[in-house]
Amino acid sequence: MRSLGCFAVVMAAVLWAAPAPAQEQSPEEPAPSSFEVRLRGGLGGYTGSYAPLTSVGPTWGLSVGIRTASWAGLELAYEGSQNSLQGRGGALVRNGGLLLGKLYCGRGALLPYLGAGVGVSHVDPTQGAGASALADTVVEVPIALGVDWRSGVLSLGLRAAFSLLVGERFLQPLSPDGQAGLASGSLLLGLGF
Repeated sequence: MRSLGCFAVVMAAVLWAAPAPAQEQSPEEPAPSSFEVRLRGGLGGYTGSYAPLTSVGPTWGLSVGIRTASWAGLELAYEGSQNSLQGRGGALVRNGGLLLGKLYCGRGALLPYLGAGVGVSHVDPTQGAGASALADTVVEVPIALGVDWRSGVLSLGLRAAFSLLVGERFLQPLSPDGQAGLASGSLLLGLGF
């Protein structure tokens, strides 16, 4: 429930900022890019009762973002990951989309931020998984903490994220009462327009 509360606060702040009129930027403060496209790559793994059943694996993604104010923004993203099943062969391949609200702390070229959102992912076991895993669609409630560095149209970022997985059953054959999340760390490279 705490995740949903954080999500509600971040989304309310972002939506409140959306209709704000444009303000003059001071000479030392660069104007935020109004639109950005970013590629993401990193590592991620399942937490909770699914952690000992899976390995850390690669994560990837593509996102488009818009700054609604100098201190807030929205991001729509595709995310994927692949995590091997420990000692069983096969892997879990996750593909999904999410909407993330972001609150920026500070101004200038280095921008730390806190984000929260909601998403939907499909987890599909590879053939080698056999009966150890099931195909499943899950709701994700992500919380992210990151920092972006911007120079002109280029941006580089680091992000740590945790997603609470709601209604997950993909490892039910191995962990019938399992509860899990997904933790990840990633590097982001983007272009602003």
